Amino acid sequence: MNKKAKTILACIYISVTIAILFFFFTMIISKKIKIDENINTENNSIEKFNNLSDLIEILEIDPYAGIKKNINKILVIMLNELGNGEDQKSETKYGTFFNTPQCRWSTEFIAWCVYEADVTLTNNNPEHIALLNNLYPKKASSTECVSWYQERNLFKRPFGYLPNVGDMIFFDDNADNETDHAGIVFAVYSENNEIIIKVIEGDIDKKVVFIEYNASSSPIFGYGQVYNDPISELKREFNNLNRNLYTRESLDIVDKAMEDSKHIYDMSVYPILIKAKAALTVKRSEDFKKFISKTLEIANNEIGVAVDNNGETKYAAFMGNPKEAWCTEFVMWCLNEAQSEFETNYSKSVYPFLTSAYDVNDWAEKRNLLRKAYKIPEIGNIILFNTDPNYFVPDHTGIIAGMEYDETDEQLYIITYEGNITYENPHVEVKRQRHLFESSLIYSIIDLND
Repeated sequence: MNKKAKTILACIYISVTIAILFFFFTMIISKKIKIDENINTENNSIEKFNNLSDLIEILEIDPYAGIKKNINKILVIMLNELGNGEDQKSETKYGTFFNTPQCRWSTEFIAWCVYEADVTLTNNNPEHIALLNNLYPKKASSTECVSWYQERNLFKRPFGYLPNVGDMIFFDDNADNETDHAGIVFAVYSENNEIIIKVIEGDIDKKVVFIEYNASSSPIFGYGQVYNDPISELKREFNNLNRNLYTRESLDIVDKAMEDSKHIYDMSVYPILIKAKAALTVKRSEDFKKFISKTLEIANNEIGVAVDNNGETKYAAFMGNPKEAWCTEFVMWCLNEAQSEFETNYSKSVYPFLTSAYDVNDWAEKRNLLRKAYKIPEIGNIILFNTDPNYFVPDHTGIIAGMEYDETDEQLYIITYEGNITYENPHVEVKRQRHLFESSLIYSIIDLND
């Protein structure tokens, strides 16, 4: 065999060898891929999700709910923690993050997830500004977290505030006016004319879970606001509606806006429209409407009436103690004065005839009339305030005269008549007040109808 033939045979041999090796390599890779696919299929109950859109179909939420990029990362991390929790020693990695493995860990869970998101975001962008201790506090109790948001004027009471996805939500499970648990708002949506808040929480039955709450649920203590969504076109339309809140035309606008917004999922707007419609369709008898109008007329005529030189008022005297703090007594006095023109005794059958904001609140809560959620109030309803940030209890009372939309600042205001007011005048007197609808001073509204 000559040299040329040997060279040809060598080339053929090398080519065949390469072909055989490539064939076996392809088979191995194919088998590996198939094995991996089987693993993913057979173990989908523990499969991790890389982004929120993977969960849209499973959780039935809208992908366009105004979720910010960084908050999205936190939520993804939280979702991957669902079902995780305490080990056999009652310890958690969330508590360990605070050097206290055995502890109540709802806020620790949140801080751990935010920290993990910060690590990932910093790896992707070295200039990333940490979320922990900027948007979310690293605190070992929900009480400390509330204080952290209060110091930054970002703590929001349940009334007048519709939470954003990513907000911290605080609960008062023991009904002692103190927060004792926390979670993160995952979704906000409407269902059967109610606002539903879906929350991710740790330390529930020793694990991380999803829980849904009605926005007016009494355990909700308040929110830590993380960001503000800009006013959308639909929000502006709703604000325009509020200029004529109690007219038939307003209701028509609400219906149109709700129809147009079927495919516009803006969580800061859509539930408000539903609540507005519910408020506009409240039925009151003609006599009750007249009674309300008469009560407000009387209250208006009392503007400027002040405490006398002895520190007494006719309002407090009417309820039995002339020198008593008299905001609630003023409201009850107005109701009683209006009552003389009507056969039905509304001031006792519909309104509470009591002498303190706290007692009025308790009366309404027992009758399921207390509204802490985002709700358009009715004229004539009683409004309760919490003026002392150190104690989350109602301590001031007024009566609602109406709503007012301010075109200058594009804000909605509640108009009230209140007694025992000293905000602008050294004299303690009756005043017509104007409160921002989202004011943190508003504790609740008593939803009253005959």
